[in-house]
Amino acid sequence: MHSYTAEPLSRFDIRKIVKAFRELLGVKYESYIDVVTLLDILGKKLKNFSYEVVANNTLPKKVFATTDVQTGKIKIKEHIFNKACDGNGFARYCIAHEIGHYILLVLCGFGLAKADNSIKIPKFRDPEWQAECFAGEFLMGYDAVKNYSVNELVTKCCVTKKAAIYQYNMFRK
Repeated sequence: MHSYTAEPLSRFDIRKIVKAFRELLGVKYESYIDVVTLLDILGKKLKNFSYEVVANNTLPKKVFATTDVQTGKIKIKEHIFNKACDGNGFARYCIAHEIGHYILLVLCGFGLAKADNSIKIPKFRDPEWQAECFAGEFLMGYDAVKNYSVNELVTKCCVTKKAAIYQYNMFRK
């Protein structure tokens, strides 16, 4: 059985990528990012990006969305997409996570390789950690919200309390 390893990226590296991406989108200082609308914008602006809302039983039970790095296509379970449309923080984070895979692995072209599961992958080389980091930095952009409290992050960025606490602590390091 194999997992994947990616080129090394620190939180600071990912924050710089997110900052550039937010600037490109014109939302550098926005505290709220509409990830559902962003999917449509990316689909229009990038020829190799697409997304599909799929039936809930299409993906495994604990998989909410996936990104095919070869085709640039994101598949999102219908209930996650609908919840994101309603502003659910968890669902919004799931979509931002997949956008992170797309940006880091497809658009930026950072390498991805199979790794033996018996070897522990350092988090800075773990594509899942990198996408989680991207999602947190993207939904709670440092330049926009670095002085927010946890409660302000939850309400103004529309994220879960768990995500807000984690990002708040990362801002304070």
